[in-house]
Amino acid sequence: MSKTVSITALKARRTLSALKKFLKAPTDRTYARLSRSNEGLSFIYETKHEAFSDAHLVAEKYQKELLDANNAYYEIRSIVDTFNQEHGISALQNQLAKTKAEALILKHLSSKFKQPQFSATNNKFASGVSEDYSKDIEKRLQKANLKEQDITDKCTLINASNTLEFSEELIDFLKKNDFMN
Repeated sequence: MSKTVSITALKARRTLSALKKFLKAPTDRTYARLSRSNEGLSFIYETKHEAFSDAHLVAEKYQKELLDANNAYYEIRSIVDTFNQEHGISALQNQLAKTKAEALILKHLSSKFKQPQFSATNNKFASGVSEDYSKDIEKRLQKANLKEQDITDKCTLINASNTLEFSEELIDFLKKNDFMN
């Protein structure tokens, strides 16, 4: 059985983000690094076979690195998902999404419905909502923003004060490839 290493949930999430970013857009730097690491790689060859041979070696290394990063991403994601369920983070994230949606609706309402405006040119009022309604929307928006911050703080506290277990092999891969320091 392999040994495990404890890391904070917060660090696990940061590592997950780094892997996700890398997998969405593998950098040319990675390809260039792999090309340079292939001793004797040249870009001009005498025969088609030599050209295919070197390019094939680099392509295999690149493919392996991308697939290894993908495997690491989903391994960590599985660990984090289990952690989220066990520590109530999934429920908090659902609450957070709902609260953010409510805040967005309230912002829309507060910008859409203003108090009646008087027009001096035609001596009439434009339609609008009462001052009480406007104040109620603003209060509800403030409450939603506070609730959003409270939920975010709870998640951060849980993530900062708990640890996850990663295999030594996974940690070694992440450090070797600069996904974790």
